[in-house]
Amino acid sequence: MRQRTAIAGQRRSRAIPSLGATLVVLVVVAANWWWFLSADPEPQPLGQIERLQAMQDQAVEAEHYAVERQARSAVAAAAPAPKTVAAQVSAAEVNEEPARPVPVPVSRSTVIGSGESLEVALGRLFIYGEAAREVVTAYRSVRNPRLLRAGERLWAQFESASPMDPHALMQLVVAPGRSGEGVTLTRKGHDGELSFDAREGGLPGSLSRQALRCGISGSLTASLTRCGHGAGLAHLIAPVLEGRLDLSRDLRPGDELRVVYDELVAGEEHVRYETVLAVAWKGAIDSFTALRFAHEGNSVGWFDPAGRSIEPMFLRRPVRDGHMSSPFSLARMHPVLHKLMPHLGVDYAAPTGTPVLAIADGRVLTRGRGPVAGKVVRVQHGRNYRSEYLHLSRFARGLKPGSRVTKGQVVGFVGSTGRSTGPHLHLAVKKAGRHIDPLEVVALEGTPVAPRDRKAFEQQAEDVLRLLEALDSSKTNADAS
Repeated sequence: MRQRTAIAGQRRSRAIPSLGATLVVLVVVAANWWWFLSADPEPQPLGQIERLQAMQDQAVEAEHYAVERQARSAVAAAAPAPKTVAAQVSAAEVNEEPARPVPVPVSRSTVIGSGESLEVALGRLFIYGEAAREVVTAYRSVRNPRLLRAGERLWAQFESASPMDPHALMQLVVAPGRSGEGVTLTRKGHDGELSFDAREGGLPGSLSRQALRCGISGSLTASLTRCGHGAGLAHLIAPVLEGRLDLSRDLRPGDELRVVYDELVAGEEHVRYETVLAVAWKGAIDSFTALRFAHEGNSVGWFDPAGRSIEPMFLRRPVRDGHMSSPFSLARMHPVLHKLMPHLGVDYAAPTGTPVLAIADGRVLTRGRGPVAGKVVRVQHGRNYRSEYLHLSRFARGLKPGSRVTKGQVVGFVGSTGRSTGPHLHLAVKKAGRHIDPLEVVALEGTPVAPRDRKAFEQQAEDVLRLLEALDSSKTNADAS
């Protein structure tokens, strides 16, 4: 019995592999049939009629290709041939000597450092050896090189871009960096000679004319700072505006300033603001255009485009950084004597050493000292007016009786000399020998452009006004806030 069961198990185990083999065979057979049925049919040979039709189609295609090629050849033949221009130069037109390059001036500048000599500063400009010695010799013929101070600027122009060629030096200016002119040294010849001529005068750079449009928000200096400038330019503009505006009270947000000015530059470096040529103000309190013009022996004035003076005959205030502390009065309590006395002038409180400005063009009558007035300067303006500046700490250098002064020129410095309780300026004005309120003369109009200067003024005004008008179409810096 057990033997039978074992034999049956062996038969079942042999049957399982036989079933697997059968399935594999069936899959292979099915795949062969699928390939046979889906394969492309064998190409059949063409009959007589099909061969004739194919030959006819090939002949037509060949004829079309020949016609197209013939048409392209005809178009190419009809097109004009490209023209060839032959450059012919006669022997007479050829220079025997090669053309010499035109020298392009190159400028370099430097600033004298503390304790430096002129030779050391020249070395930074690649001026050395014989060239440096000749420069120092020429400069010594005008000024003492040992008196140079830190901050003075050297501005040199060369006829060669090579920094290692001191013989290329054409001109050198040694001048203050902040204000004023200096000494100009110019090369005498260009044939290897290295001697220089020296003369007084010259700017440490070149002038570049610029135009600015700036919106007002805050003080004048703050507004110009937002427009990319600052106190340097504000210092030049303020005196023009102060003839018509009180800069501490009359500026309003939304006012607009347009300026044309000359800037001193050395290469791409800003050196200083040199001159303001035009100021146009558009504001809530006042609107005007002021043009700078030198007249009557280089006396500078400010005029509207019609040639009328836009500034009063007298300055609004003689102390730019001070404030009025006591007005003109026929009776006030004297701060020292403690009794009612007339105060025949206006007091401006300011720190000691603050510059005091002449309120109009004139001639110095006296420069002296008294027990009450302290150090005092008296200036005559024309035939009828006289101004007096009291309690000064010191006088302006070079000021003496008979000296001519211009409006805005420094005549002294605020102090507390004489009968005074603190540093301030007492300004008094007399008309025909009688004291008047200094604020009254501010309303007096200045002198217009003289008839003999009218043509020169109009020519200068035309150029400057064109720059101002160009700013109207530009919003550059106008909306600074």
